[in-house]
Amino acid sequence: DLIKIEYWWCLGTLLVSLLAMVTLGQSSDGDSGRNDNSWRWFVVWCSVPCFISSVVSWFYVPESPRWLVSQGRQGEALTVLKGAAMVNGKDPTQLFPPGTEVYQLEAQHAERFLDLFQPQWIRTTLLLTLVWAGYTIIAYSNLFMVTLIFSNESDGSAQTDNNGANSTEGSYSFDYKAILASTPSEIVGTTLVLLTIDQVGRIPSQ
Repeated sequence: DLIKIEYWWCLGTLLVSLLAMVTLGQSSDGDSGRNDNSWRWFVVWCSVPCFISSVVSWFYVPESPRWLVSQGRQGEALTVLKGAAMVNGKDPTQLFPPGTEVYQLEAQHAERFLDLFQPQWIRTTLLLTLVWAGYTIIAYSNLFMVTLIFSNESDGSAQTDNNGANSTEGSYSFDYKAILASTPSEIVGTTLVLLTIDQVGRIPSQ
């Protein structure tokens, strides 16, 4: 079920492409939007879903049970745990029978960032760093590559500035419709992983 969350990423990619086509795509040709407010409107509209999700999460996303216990709110922590059990299809009365109490274990020592580089953790730390760096580079390289594929760079045209000097400026234009049409491929990829992950396994499907 966690993979289904990726559909929200796909939806966000589609929304960003659509907003770019509606706002940035309306810039005057050859000017790259330097003299209009299209890019500002693009940023504003992209921030609206973030604002809405922040407001909704404030009311509907529960606090961390661990944090609640650390604040002495054991009853609320137990309520959150029971709700999580119900969401995962478990019977909360069996997992947390009447009389169940939650409490915080005393930590043997305070965790530090440098603990990640202790002999027993250094190998895992380095491997995870390499893996996530690779994922990040590949993912964002694909995003940037799509915009470059559907972009056109115009040759610079000679202009004269206020001081009488000649300058050459070029501009970029993008085929936003083509970019929007390419984004559903993420939905296809996510769906394929969702349908095959139980048979193939989590690690090979990545």
